[in-house]
Amino acid sequence: MKNNKNFGYSYDVLSDAVTINPHNNREYYDTITLDKNIIIDIDKTGFPTVIEILDFSKILDIEKYLLEKSSLNNLQINKDGKNIIIRIIIEVSTPRLDEIKTSNNYSINKGLTELIIEENIK
Repeated sequence: MKNNKNFGYSYDVLSDAVTINPHNNREYYDTITLDKNIIIDIDKTGFPTVIEILDFSKILDIEKYLLEKSSLNNLQINKDGKNIIIRIIIEVSTPRLDEIKTSNNYSINKGLTELIIEENIK
């Protein structure tokens, strides 16, 4: 499980992609693709070394300009055998502090939104 601030995060507004690097000093072994928009580089044990999410604003149903100055608030990676759960919480600069609902059942409440990825690694 990884749950600390020792990770890299970048959002590219032109490609609408986010890259998360857990900085876990693990060696790349293979790449898995989930739903064509989520690409995860893994080590030999199946633990993520880099997570890339394409069409990030579309997945969260958030305007790109809100993600332009976003930052990673928390990252948790739980791996149990062949199952992996990645919990990503990003902080988003919002024009106001009240809650913004999106059509994908995600919400930005006081600038935070959460994305949970759950997958069976083969």
